[in-house]
Amino acid sequence: MEYGVIVYKDTLNIGDDIQSYAAAQLLPRVDYYIEREHLDVFRPKEQEPVNVIMNGWFMYDKMGWPISPCINPLYISMHFWENDALGIENSFLEGVGSEDLKEHQPIGCRDKETQEFLERSGVKTWFSGCVTLTLRAKYPQNKQKYVCLVDVNEETESYVRKKYPDIDFRIIHHEENGIVDPEASWQERFNNVEALLELYQNAMAVVTTRLHCALPCLALETPVLLLSDSEIAEQGRFEGLYSLLHTGTTIDFINGKLEYDLNNPGKNSKKYVKLRENITSQVSAFLEKNNVCTKALRARFETYDQDWERRALWKDIQLTKLMHKAIEIWNQRHASQEELQQGKDWLEQQYCNLQTEIKRLNNEAKKLNNEIQEIRTVNMALENEKVKLMLEKQHLTNEKLELQDKNIDLDILNASLRCKNKVLREKAEYYSRQCDIYYHTIEDMKSSFSWKVGWRMTAIPRKIVGLIRK
Repeated sequence: MEYGVIVYKDTLNIGDDIQSYAAAQLLPRVDYYIEREHLDVFRPKEQEPVNVIMNGWFMYDKMGWPISPCINPLYISMHFWENDALGIENSFLEGVGSEDLKEHQPIGCRDKETQEFLERSGVKTWFSGCVTLTLRAKYPQNKQKYVCLVDVNEETESYVRKKYPDIDFRIIHHEENGIVDPEASWQERFNNVEALLELYQNAMAVVTTRLHCALPCLALETPVLLLSDSEIAEQGRFEGLYSLLHTGTTIDFINGKLEYDLNNPGKNSKKYVKLRENITSQVSAFLEKNNVCTKALRARFETYDQDWERRALWKDIQLTKLMHKAIEIWNQRHASQEELQQGKDWLEQQYCNLQTEIKRLNNEAKKLNNEIQEIRTVNMALENEKVKLMLEKQHLTNEKLELQDKNIDLDILNASLRCKNKVLREKAEYYSRQCDIYYHTIEDMKSSFSWKVGWRMTAIPRKIVGLIRK
């Protein structure tokens, strides 16, 4: 028997190559690299079917379904995308599209979303997890101390660099330009995967938003934190896998609400081990059962040509349905074209009205702006006048204080003068009394005999003195 691996040549996401690499590690060898979107036309060189582990994300181009009868599949770790570019949705699992799945059911689903999707289409399933959980820590040990930040935003990187200044960080992007070379050989691409896995294995811890970084880190026993945000598309791919990991939102992490210490991250949960063992046992049983090309397997290969027409007819039916659906949508749109035109005319009229109203409001705004400017000018003048009045008030206050001080001095002086006036009045009264005494004394003297004798004796000298004075 020969062996094939599902690959996606034109991917720029190394996570796709990691899934292919993980599947290749479970096979004795790889004889064919089978393009994921061209599974329906695969035909090996040898006239016998090829054992293929059917893992990965299926499928954007649903016209590549169902798979070629030349493939002997082990459906495990599968993720089906319900939507696509053509709008086929789940109709690719009707009739011929689900025959091979039902022949090999139960189908191992990578996530709960895929499991529910297939169950709705009548296909039995089981939850397998991802094949990348089977990777082993086989790479050389590196003594360097570092933490990998894989596809985290700038806010997260800034946060951890500030919080952990002593840690060496490795910034990695799974879709970084040049990390995947679509023109390189598959051996070269797998060598690139091994270099990246070696980096993850030897890291102190890994913080990532990538599923196919987090799951390989689990398998390699590297402490890992998966950051998930509700804004990120296709979160359904993670359903059923969150419980295996340390998880949280980016916002909680950078706000310090998520307890995860990069200096001491702790060990991962061991819940994944059971999934790993189940995948390994399923692959081992598949390889043991199909290690030689039996008659039944060869018959599967021989149906390639005869089933080609049937598959082509089925695809034609799917495309016809799609065409009818497109015509129906076109008719609906055509039927409402007049209504839409009327709506357009109404909107255009409303637009014109709005433009007129905008012009009017702009004119009003200009007037208001002018009034505002005038008010501001008046307000500025009033502010200046207010300042002047405040200065005058201060000046008057100062003068008032000076007058109060002078008034106090005058009160003191007045009190002093009152005291002096009192003393003077007392003296005046005293002198007045003395004058009265002197007056009465003089009167008494004039009335005395001696005074009269003396007055007459001095009459002649007084006259002489009077004459002399004249």
